Amino acid sequence: MFQVSIVKSQNPLNLLKNKNLFYFRTGPDSFFKEASFLGFDDFKIAWEDILKQYEKMNHYGMNRLLMLLPQSPYDKKVALFLKEKGRDICYLSTPSQFFRAEKDLYATDGEIILIVSNAFELENIRTLENSNFHLLIVPSRKFRPSAQKLSSYKNKLSFYCPLKNFLYDEFLSTRQIKNYGQSLIQMGIEFRAHEGIYLFESRASSDIEFFPILRPLFEKRTLIDPIDSIIIPVFNQKKELQRTLGMLAKQNFSASFEIIIIDDGSYDGLQSEIKKILAQFGPSENIDFLYIRNPRVFPRSMGDARFRAGISRNIGLSYARGQRIHFLDADILVPPDYLTTIINELEDKDVIQIKRYDLSDFGKGLEIEVWSDVLFERDVDLKANPYWYDFFKNTKDWNSLTCPWKYICTYGLSVRREVLEKAGLICHNYIFYGFEDTDLGYQLFKNKAKVGLSKVLAYHQPHLQNRSEFGNSRYKRSRVLSKTAPVFFHNHLDVDIYGELGDYLFPIYPLRQWFLYFLKLFK
Repeated sequence: MFQVSIVKSQNPLNLLKNKNLFYFRTGPDSFFKEASFLGFDDFKIAWEDILKQYEKMNHYGMNRLLMLLPQSPYDKKVALFLKEKGRDICYLSTPSQFFRAEKDLYATDGEIILIVSNAFELENIRTLENSNFHLLIVPSRKFRPSAQKLSSYKNKLSFYCPLKNFLYDEFLSTRQIKNYGQSLIQMGIEFRAHEGIYLFESRASSDIEFFPILRPLFEKRTLIDPIDSIIIPVFNQKKELQRTLGMLAKQNFSASFEIIIIDDGSYDGLQSEIKKILAQFGPSENIDFLYIRNPRVFPRSMGDARFRAGISRNIGLSYARGQRIHFLDADILVPPDYLTTIINELEDKDVIQIKRYDLSDFGKGLEIEVWSDVLFERDVDLKANPYWYDFFKNTKDWNSLTCPWKYICTYGLSVRREVLEKAGLICHNYIFYGFEDTDLGYQLFKNKAKVGLSKVLAYHQPHLQNRSEFGNSRYKRSRVLSKTAPVFFHNHLDVDIYGELGDYLFPIYPLRQWFLYFLKLFK
């Protein structure tokens, strides 16, 4: 039916084992209003766009997709094409649309997810005989069905809570969601998000591409099967990256490995100098390189809604061939035995995280280029990050901690490939700084991964104020995180997340919204 040209990785991450869903758009004949808060907005689409979406699924190793229930022969043609390619389809509909749909337009062997956002639709479900359906309850200020009304669907029930962006919209605040969830849990109803259905981030800029397919601008790929892949995202950190790569060039590691650098639209001259920076590795036959640049339509400011760290790491994963995946930030100085130590520690652990201490931004801290030049007492700022330093000092068994996922961070994280495949891609809908790593940690611990702290001691090169997402200010950091923490909570709807991160889950609304809110309240 279609001729497809696929940009293939040599050995892409195989995500067939996990629950990730790729949101597959079909076209203008499908319904939109009831699914707009999931990201299915009204738009026109051509066959070329269908092929591009399919290409993205293949490039990122995804097998399962979410699409609207076919409403026309056009939609059916798309669904048949995807089934012929062996893709697992979950159909999304409302009860009303499902009853009106022509049954010959879709194959009934796929899971049908019914969006229920009002009492009328919930009542409609009672007449439904099809057993292959799942309810996606969307609570709002006017619709919070009781446990009694949901009890008949216990095993077919999950929840989706859109982000409340305005005080006066119909959606629930994070506190209201938590309270509603707890009331259901007390009555024996499991309050959870649907696996694979992530929060639609309505604040995202139109220029953000969540699953870009990018060809390397520079590559040296001579190794057949590198065992280790090091993924390094970078944004305007040319000097820091050169130092970090300099330490990787000094590794006392005889086996082969690959370094994948994802340039997140830097404008500090990195692209023109990347070959010169990589020249410090010399003519090594044991190291492969890829330099991939994700260009930006608009330049970004720190703390804005164009944060793409998770997207960058997923781009790296789409090319990674190693059986061990090492995430490393562009401004981390590691010791010469970094890889050797990590690999030994992964013998009896699934995930290993290095210890990272901040170099001071005064004295010699700014000048240090080599790991061995650091004098801990002189150059480390022990007041900079007590959250992490207390964790490094006091943690005996990471896996036994309450909410252990909150300490996972990709500044220096190594994961067995099969464990990462089960957890899935890094969640891409974090467009503000923070919590995309925490989300990965949540998935890893949910899958009972064995996690450990490494003996490796690494150093974080100092952040200049204009390089910090929050201007090195704790107050501004809290403001930024208050935009991101709700995304993490809404992605999973775990009340334990609310209990742990409650301080960050109270959004800050502008005065204009408060004015409009009270205006509507007293009308």
